[in-house]
Amino acid sequence: MDKIPQIEDVLKVVKNTPTKYDNRIHELHKGEHFSKMYAAYRPQYPQEIYDKIMAYHSENPNNERQLAVDVGCGTGQGTLPLTKYFKKVIGTDVSEDQINNMPKNVPNLESHVSFAEDLKFLKDGTVDLVTIATALHWVDHPKFFKEVARVLKPGGTFAAYTFCSDAIDNTEWQAHFLELTKTLFVNYVTSKVHHIFDKYESLEFPFKHLKR
Repeated sequence: MDKIPQIEDVLKVVKNTPTKYDNRIHELHKGEHFSKMYAAYRPQYPQEIYDKIMAYHSENPNNERQLAVDVGCGTGQGTLPLTKYFKKVIGTDVSEDQINNMPKNVPNLESHVSFAEDLKFLKDGTVDLVTIATALHWVDHPKFFKEVARVLKPGGTFAAYTFCSDAIDNTEWQAHFLELTKTLFVNYVTSKVHHIFDKYESLEFPFKHLKR
């Protein structure tokens, strides 16, 4: 096998990616077949993620566990685990096909088709936790963060997390993933996808008490 592509090389490519999907994300993640495949094969997130989120959320003794909202939820890989901790969980996504393929037999789980930047179905200061998993690169950050601040209760928690290429512990698979990113995936992303590869280090979050 040739030299394993480095993340720095991928960053150079994705930072210069075309921006044709920046304002057209509603055109992606469509189709019943696509969403069924997404639901079947999209990797799950490790339990440690939710342990860390809940530990942080519990640092504020006034925080409750009434309502959590997972934005850009896809078919629910990052949404379903929250149902163990909150009385009610809502998953939102711009794709109706993705929403239709979320689990339907969970009593405290609801779903809404909506843009991340427009959560008008939620009232001000009513949400305990807002999460976004491997979807922050799809959204308009200033507009989204403004909505997060609006819907969160005082002292509530916002958690953003993502898969990273160096989370793949097989060097050959990692090389294939990075090469695919540079050659194929780069045609179906937005100009903000580089934030995944720099682990959000270049992204400024307008919230107090930030913990990485």
